[in-house]
Amino acid sequence: MVVVLRPGLPPFALLHYRDFDVVCSELGGVCEHVEKASGIKPLYLFYARPQIGHFYLQDVTFEGPFKALWEAYARGEVPPTFEHWDKKGPCPGLGERCPASPSVFLMPSKKAYTYLRECTSLTKRAREAGVKLWDYTVRKRVRPPVFVFPWELVREVFSVRPIHYQDAANCGLHPLASMLYWAETGGIKSVEALLGRGGGAALRRFTKISTNDGMPTFSKIFVKG
Repeated sequence: MVVVLRPGLPPFALLHYRDFDVVCSELGGVCEHVEKASGIKPLYLFYARPQIGHFYLQDVTFEGPFKALWEAYARGEVPPTFEHWDKKGPCPGLGERCPASPSVFLMPSKKAYTYLRECTSLTKRAREAGVKLWDYTVRKRVRPPVFVFPWELVREVFSVRPIHYQDAANCGLHPLASMLYWAETGGIKSVEALLGRGGGAALRRFTKISTNDGMPTFSKIFVKG
């Protein structure tokens, strides 16, 4: 039997822990389907091991305004960044680099690693904090991990030499701003706006665009507040 779901929010909402019950109520049966297929409560699954969630949606047909994003997510191709932040002041010259937003924790481990290894804002602080992000084989090759409790990990790492998310936004570091906001609040800013929790977001239509590395990209949610 074909399962058809019409989520009213993008898949990044699965990482919005602050209002998770509300998020589930807006996802058109996604949480119920995942729980039935996995036998795991959705909040625990997406809090503890969000990278495995897409496996339970591969048999689903999606409809609605976020159809393309959910189809990409079910294939393990969710984009690594999804928000564009307003600049509200001068850039303080952070010297930071991070192409990874929280959405990388919805990706399969190998894809997540390709973005996280370039996030020197995270990797340098992890070394300083003595936090091991990934293991190595006997041949000293990286073994990309399935992260367990990634929000707690990111929160711990960014407690070392903290950066404010708005400073990152003012420097045009949009993925980093999203990661820092998630670390600080357990929420996704654009999802808060889409739920009417304050601030605002201008939503552009999501369409797949081909890229040189073969990964699809999508237009962004513009964070206004």
